[in-house]
Amino acid sequence: MTKVLVIDDEAVCALFLGNSLSQEGFDVRIATRADEALEIAASFHPDVVITDWMLKDAKDGIEVARQLRAGNLALKIIFITGMAQEMLRQQAAGLPYQAIVVKPIDVDEILALLKDSHHGTT
Repeated sequence: MTKVLVIDDEAVCALFLGNSLSQEGFDVRIATRADEALEIAASFHPDVVITDWMLKDAKDGIEVARQLRAGNLALKIIFITGMAQEMLRQQAAGLPYQAIVVKPIDVDEILALLKDSHHGTT
């Protein structure tokens, strides 16, 4: 079972996405803060991280993703954002990630990305 860590400081968004993925058979954990995400990841060991880029926190989603990927080079990363994608691409340069998904989140788009990553077609 693919383990997914959802990180979004908007709890409603995190819960919606987390519940949607759980219903599709993914093992999901949710974090609403960067430090919480790092703590969860330490014991959960996710296969995929879906993180909001702009967290209302000391660290943004890119920094959290960098820290998590440093401990797991196979970690798949999907960024979600309501901001300009090009800015995110520039800031995430050098960090392998799978996709950028623009809010409002389309669960079917996320599911397609997760199925692709699970089958190794990315």
